[in-house]
Amino acid sequence: MKSYLIIIFGLIFCSCVQTTKSESTEKVEELVSSLQPENISNRKTAFGIADIEHKVFEIGNKTHFTDTCSFYFECDCCSGELLFNSDSTFFYLDYCMSDQTARKGTYEMENGQLKLKYGAECVSRKYNYENEIDSSAVDFFMTDSVLNEISIAYSLSICNYKLLLSDQENDDMAIEVKSSYTDNIEYLRKEGFIERFEKLKNKN
Repeated sequence: MKSYLIIIFGLIFCSCVQTTKSESTEKVEELVSSLQPENISNRKTAFGIADIEHKVFEIGNKTHFTDTCSFYFECDCCSGELLFNSDSTFFYLDYCMSDQTARKGTYEMENGQLKLKYGAECVSRKYNYENEIDSSAVDFFMTDSVLNEISIAYSLSICNYKLLLSDQENDDMAIEVKSSYTDNIEYLRKEGFIERFEKLKNKN
C-alpha cells in the first residue's frame, strides 16, 4: 500500500513539474519573440528632430527596397542621399553614374510627419567627357540651375533597428545608413557644392 501511494504522489509531482516547465518555456518563447526586429519596429511611435539630425539616409523608390530594410539598386541613376543638418536644413545628393546633383532645403516635424521643402536652386557636378580626348580639359565642371520647389511629407518608423522614412504619395523611401555625416558634408564642401549654394543664396 505504501509503495502504491508513493507511486501516485510521484506521478502527481512529475505532472506538476512538467506543467511548470511548460509554462516557463512558453514565457521564454514569448520574451524571445518580443525581441524580434519586426516587433521592435512597432515600439517607437513618437519621433523628433533629434532622431534625424546629423544622420545620412539612402533614398530610392520602394520597388528597390528589400525585406532586409535596405536598397538593392539595379540601375545607375536610382539612388541618392539625404543629409540632415542641425539648423533645420538638409542636402539631397542624387547620383547618376559619374554625375552628382545636389539640392538644399528645409525640414520640420509636424503632426508626427517629417516635412521636407526642397529649394529651387540645384547644383550639378558633371563629368567632362572631353577630357578623354583632350588631356588638358577638366575632369568635372559645375553648373547651376533653377527647378520648381517641391514639398514631401514622410511618415517615420523603425525597420530592423534603422529609422525608415516613407512617402506613400510618391512611393519613395529613405533608410538610415551608417555613412558618416561629417564625411559627406566635407565632400560637399570640398567639391564646391556648399560654396555655390551660398553664392546662389546671396544672389537672391
